[in-house]
Amino acid sequence: DHRIGNSLATVSSLLGIQMRDVSSEEIRAALGAARDRIQTISSAHRRLRLGKDYETVRANEYLPEVIADIRTSNVQDCDVDIVSSIAPIELNTRDATTLGIIIGELTMNALKHAFTGLKTGKIGIDLKRDSDDLLWLTVADTGIGYDKNPSKRPGLGMLIVDQLSNQFGGTVDYAANPAGGTIVTIGFPSLTETPAGENNASTSPA
Repeated sequence: DHRIGNSLATVSSLLGIQMRDVSSEEIRAALGAARDRIQTISSAHRRLRLGKDYETVRANEYLPEVIADIRTSNVQDCDVDIVSSIAPIELNTRDATTLGIIIGELTMNALKHAFTGLKTGKIGIDLKRDSDDLLWLTVADTGIGYDKNPSKRPGLGMLIVDQLSNQFGGTVDYAANPAGGTIVTIGFPSLTETPAGENNASTSPA
């Protein structure tokens, strides 16, 4: 995982170099989006700190570091505060990496689009189990709100989140945040905790 992360970081750097040699703003934007996405996936791999069994990772130790990397690499004009609350659950590395990519895509999307024209904002990221032991992820921002125009084509980030969530039987729900902005909620019916020392076979991230 660390070798994969380092290799992806190299690819991200090469895309950044290529951006400087391109005059078209449209192409620059496309290369920038690709670079940011690769950085997110790279962080999801490099930040893994495996348990003693070398197969599991604690979500509350791993995911905040991925979130911090995303915040650092996405500098915006708006002052955005990111607050996370991650349950101390044990996950196998494949599931943890997939969750890292999902959270990364949602956080990066909010940073790039939710706070246009605003001076300050907040993103809250919550991962916890409910009374039925179902794992839920909530990403809420206080931005300008989600455009629900049915004719609008979903972006690549939304498609990635949908497909990765489907691996765990999840459906992505976008709703208005009562505090202003958008709340994204995903339940993961087939995602189960992996006790340390027990390798739980699961789908691998795309």
